[in-house]
Amino acid sequence: MSECFLAGQQQQNKLTCITCHNPHVSVQITGKQQFNNSCNSCHQPAKQNQCKASPDKLATANHNCVQCHMPKSGTIDIPHVTVTDHWIRIPATKEKISQLKEFAGIYCINNPKSEGLTHGKAYLAYLEKFSGEKSAIDSATAYLKEPSQNNDEHVDALIHLWYLKQDNAQIIKKAASLKPLELNKPWLCYRIGRAYFNNRNYSLAEVWYKRAVELAPENLDFLNALGALYVETDDVKKAETTILLSLQKNPKQSEALTNLGFLHAKQQQFKEAIYNYDKAIALDPDFEQALLNKAAILIINNQKATAKNILTRVMQINPRNPMAKQLLLQLKP
Repeated sequence: MSECFLAGQQQQNKLTCITCHNPHVSVQITGKQQFNNSCNSCHQPAKQNQCKASPDKLATANHNCVQCHMPKSGTIDIPHVTVTDHWIRIPATKEKISQLKEFAGIYCINNPKSEGLTHGKAYLAYLEKFSGEKSAIDSATAYLKEPSQNNDEHVDALIHLWYLKQDNAQIIKKAASLKPLELNKPWLCYRIGRAYFNNRNYSLAEVWYKRAVELAPENLDFLNALGALYVETDDVKKAETTILLSLQKNPKQSEALTNLGFLHAKQQQFKEAIYNYDKAIALDPDFEQALLNKAAILIINNQKATAKNILTRVMQINPRNPMAKQLLLQLKP
């Protein structure tokens, strides 16, 4: 298939491309009346008063059953395309929808009596991957406290929990008994490295970051963390090599570009730094770190009006950003 934009222009019962007008996908269209006839074969006119919709609403819809009971939805992978849900259902009431949104707890459908470790890891996944309620972290803590669990999976889950709670001290305490080369979990190694980095123990942070990169070389989060560590420790050669390797794998990374800009800034190479910050901001206009770093360089170069505009932008994105507040105070006459 040539690269062109697919859209829903229907011609002769086929989905055609509005750019090249070729029928890339042939789609047979089933008319809505066919579905309505199926509905009416059971729900005879005498029984149609079972529908809960008001007479006015039914009249507006021209008694089109499928419009309400077989709703359309968007697709995840094809833009501007809708599909019809062929599961006929009674639309939920507003009250029912509200109840469905309430967090009901984690339930394992294939093993309702699963052990605490499984429940704890489920709560962690819910919290981290689905932006779950913060109360989920309390539930995870409760399940992972079970004394009978002391295996590698339990340690991994505990460190994951402490990482989400930003409890670096607990991670470091547990990591003292672990050996990087004996572990094969890249995220576990990364989280331990992060705790050491936050605690300014850069030598141990490097050991754990490198192990994470070794286990998952294509994970650019790990590579960028290692590059940022080298920037922090002024190891220019390693920092540049690591960051450029990450950008070689994916040039469109605002974080890696910001790290590279910061490396240039620390060497007083402000033109190069601004260049990389601008590239990062072009990719992600709301990336606070790139905006802050650029504003700091502008202040150094006495371009205070431009810096103030950037810092004001950061405050619009995140009114609680402490660095933006501090720099804005410095700009006051």
